[in-house]
Amino acid sequence: MSETNTQTYGTTNNAGFPPAPSKARQQASSNPHNPNPWVIVEQAGTDDESIRDDFPTFAKANKALADWYYADELESLGVQIMRRLDDGTLTTEF
Repeated sequence: MSETNTQTYGTTNNAGFPPAPSKARQQASSNPHNPNPWVIVEQAGTDDESIRDDFPTFAKANKALADWYYADELESLGVQIMRRLDDGTLTTEF
């Protein structure tokens, strides 16, 4: 019988090498945290969609929205606050 080099809790594998990083750890290191996830978007959901600016908190984005737009402009310009996920996807589900 050949001797194997395994240790408790998966610290090495049979070849004596440390285990490969988990998928979650690889994704976390390749997708850094977004420091400004809150985004004001004009013409949201259209071909002419444009990002006006991004913010570190929802409160700051909401304040900018109130400072920059009149209430009737919000609908006519299609302005929304969206959240940018760490993978870069913009979403309204938050």
